[in-house]
Amino acid sequence: MSNTVGSILACTIEGIPYNVAADVNASHILTNYENSMVPTSGRSMPKKMKRVPAFESLVLICNDTEKDELKSFAEGVDIVKFSVTLASGSQYKSEGVIDIENVETEESRLTVKLLPSEDWTLFAA
Repeated sequence: MSNTVGSILACTIEGIPYNVAADVNASHILTNYENSMVPTSGRSMPKKMKRVPAFESLVLICNDTEKDELKSFAEGVDIVKFSVTLASGSQYKSEGVIDIENVETEESRLTVKLLPSEDWTLFAA
């Protein structure tokens, strides 16, 4: 397994490859639960809150046609397949929905969240 870190190498949505900004530092929530503790008069009790293990703040560089495709995916009701390949060559795959956070016109940067309906599958390099 590679210890390489750095720029995300690839992102596909519904089999369509999108260019990922080389300087992006996306956040990936790895777990299905947020852990905390509930304080009590005795020992604290563990608390597990269900959450979506999303890829957030993923910046794609898109032309107008690609933006329109992503808008259709985001506004649609169908589950879409997506994958993200890290600098190490490892790939995460899942399916779910996407959310467009914003678009920056100066460099045509479109920021998305990939929100899986089930856990990510890791294909380690």
